Amino acid sequence: MGHQIAFAAALTTWVMIDLEFPRTGLIRLGDDSLIELRASLEAQQRATSR
Repeated sequence: MGHQIAFAAALTTWVMIDLEFPRTGLIRLGDDSLIELRASLEAQQRATSR
C-alpha cells in the first residue's frame, strides 16, 4: 500500500512539473493553444467584471 501512495505522489508531482513547462517534456502544448486559452480567460474576465 505504501508503494502505491509513493507512486501516486511521484506521478502527480511529475505531471505538475511537466505542465509547468508546456513547451518541453512529454506533455507539450503549442503556442496556439496557449494563446486561445489566454484569450478565453480574458473574455471570461471581462464578462464577469461587468
